[in-house]
Amino acid sequence: VWVLSFRDLTAAQKTALQTYFNDVAKGPSNTFSYTHTDGTVYAGVRFLDNVLEFSRIDGGAFFTCSIKLLIAAEVDD
Repeated sequence: VWVLSFRDLTAAQKTALQTYFNDVAKGPSNTFSYTHTDGTVYAGVRFLDNVLEFSRIDGGAFFTCSIKLLIAAEVDD
């Protein structure tokens, strides 16, 4: 399980992430590919949570969010 923490998300970035979570990944239902910052692409990734939780920071101008991902390549059969 990987935990990704995002800080200082704009309202547009929050909306884009929420839309992808709801409409594409459908929460933990569908798998997707994740590209790590080192360029490695992981297939068969899924969200672990049923909902994304955002918190307002910096006087409400930005948002923070932590996301838990299950990486299929790291799951033992």
